[in-house]
Amino acid sequence: MPASTWGLPEQQAIQAQLVAYLQQPSVYKSLLTELGDPLKDRTDFKITHIETHCAHVFLLGDTIALKLQKAIFFPFMNLGTLERRRSTTQIEYVRNHQYTPELYRGLARTSIQVDANGQATGQFTPPIMILTTNEPSDDANSQDTANLQSSGENAEYLVVMHQFPQDALMSAIAARGQLQPKHLDMLTDALVRIHAQCELIRDEDYVKQMDWIVTDNTQELLHFAEVAPLVQQRTFIAPTLRSFQEGLVSLDCVQRLAQQQAIALDAARPSLQRRQVEGHVRCCHGDLHTRNIVILHDEVYLFDCISFNDDLTRIDVLYDLAFLLMDLQHLGLNKLANRCLNRYLAETGDYEDVHLLRLYTSTRATIRAKVACASAPALPPGDHHKPSAEAQIYTELALSLLAAPPPVIVVIAGNSGSGKSTVAAELAGSIGSGIGAIHVRSDIVRKRMLGVSSETRLSDAHYVESARRQCYAALVELANNLIAVGCGVVLDATFQDTWQREFINDLRGAPVKCIWLDVPRATLLERIRLRDSGRDASDMNASKFEKLTLPPPPTSAPWVHIDGVGAVANVAERVLNAVGA
Repeated sequence: MPASTWGLPEQQAIQAQLVAYLQQPSVYKSLLTELGDPLKDRTDFKITHIETHCAHVFLLGDTIALKLQKAIFFPFMNLGTLERRRSTTQIEYVRNHQYTPELYRGLARTSIQVDANGQATGQFTPPIMILTTNEPSDDANSQDTANLQSSGENAEYLVVMHQFPQDALMSAIAARGQLQPKHLDMLTDALVRIHAQCELIRDEDYVKQMDWIVTDNTQELLHFAEVAPLVQQRTFIAPTLRSFQEGLVSLDCVQRLAQQQAIALDAARPSLQRRQVEGHVRCCHGDLHTRNIVILHDEVYLFDCISFNDDLTRIDVLYDLAFLLMDLQHLGLNKLANRCLNRYLAETGDYEDVHLLRLYTSTRATIRAKVACASAPALPPGDHHKPSAEAQIYTELALSLLAAPPPVIVVIAGNSGSGKSTVAAELAGSIGSGIGAIHVRSDIVRKRMLGVSSETRLSDAHYVESARRQCYAALVELANNLIAVGCGVVLDATFQDTWQREFINDLRGAPVKCIWLDVPRATLLERIRLRDSGRDASDMNASKFEKLTLPPPPTSAPWVHIDGVGAVANVAERVLNAVGA
């Protein structure tokens, strides 16, 4: 009996035996010897087994980790055959090695021994390395791939990784309250680089794909909300749910979510189609949340990208980012989510379709709700309330993320060195609800107009009045476009001269609150000197500032003066109280 005829229950029974086998240190001697690992001469090291919703992970001592994909089947995740698991495990290694070669070491194989009738005997061969290339090919027709695919069919593959401390996961750091802005800055900068390098996807219908993603997720969640239809229609999971007396998540919530996401999807279709034409649909990570990000020695590493379904990775880069933004909001870290978003937008200039993030983040929360429900059948009946409560939280989050609160425009102005950009960045996460407002900074807009990086230093020729007028016009246009799609805006520029302040009259579509930060000249100069030694988009430096004659600040409505001296959080709080947002 070839392995291809083994049913899913039989494969799961065999895998349960394999999981027990792989928790014996003695079976790893050959693999550890080939890797040159210090554990190779020991049989007393600890093996930690971690089970996730789709994999078994084995931590060997504190050096090596191996990942075995579970024998499971869902409409969105087909790991139901040995061949399918071998293929997706190989893809997982290749793609993740491209993201983070520092973590991924290769592929291993363990064979399932069978008797003369093709029945599994419950015996296995020790895992051996079968691929340890430094540059694995992503070509499905490569020789390496062909060799792997022709390996014995009665075998499971495992991804072999360098082990990292579990407390280095971004999710663990966040749980300890230690996730810092610098971590999000490093991660965002890495994402900008990665997305720019990802393969363009032009030959698929992205609108149809998002239609499937959104609709399928809500339909699957509806099945978990209605146990009876699930039992009748979803035979792949029904037997494990027959004991459920009620749905795992509120039916009313899921129905409202499905309706509102359908409306949002219809409105988004033109933007989705245009984004593919413009090159924003790429082969992305696909599962970018804090449990798939590790921070080691002040470096950020991504791992565990999706390998089992290409439709979930060939996506809009903003949809890829949306998982991280949603996860941060789920953790109550809205300000860090806002910081991440605004840094990403500043570096990419991808402002036009930022409104899509309402649908995108809501869809990501729906996925987490569905995954929570899918994990329930494997738990003892007494523990079913845990994933049910988690699913309900994510469903309610998905609903809230679709909401667009009335937008507001907050103008933060002041002389160079007044801290307006720092205060604006701090303030943006507190404007409105959810992820907050979009920070639009004149220094960034100016350099994007010129097609240069934010850190490029511009000459004085770019600061003549005509160039400055063009910058302010672009600043106002961008703010108005964001307001038109329901986004709040924090507008950040000096607005020193009367003619600059007149541009505020061109802002449309939302209440405008104007704040001037009062800071003594000596403090301004001190701050600029400190800024000169770091990375900042501003072109002002101490030598230029010392020669300036500062124009008088505004003295009449709509301007409100705020003391700009003190800790950033304190100044931002004073501004927030003044604008009442």
